[in-house]
Amino acid sequence: MEPPPNESRVLEDARARARKLVEGLVRTRDELELPSRGLTPEQIAEGKVLLGNALRSAAQLLLALEDTAGLTPRSDPSGPPEES
Repeated sequence: MEPPPNESRVLEDARARARKLVEGLVRTRDELELPSRGLTPEQIAEGKVLLGNALRSAAQLLLALEDTAGLTPRSDPSGPPEES
């Protein structure tokens, strides 16, 4: 059963925003690997943990939206793989 057109637009907008959020968090995660700007190793480690949590949550949201739209999930619900 297809959702009404208005609901489809809302769902597509939500999916696009969630996708953009995941992409932005991935870019931020990658930037954490660059030389720090006066951050201590402890601050960097804490930032990586918090960013990882945010990335997993955003990826789960995107998967839930795709599931709601009837799309096949493209990735693991735990989020993109973290780099060591």
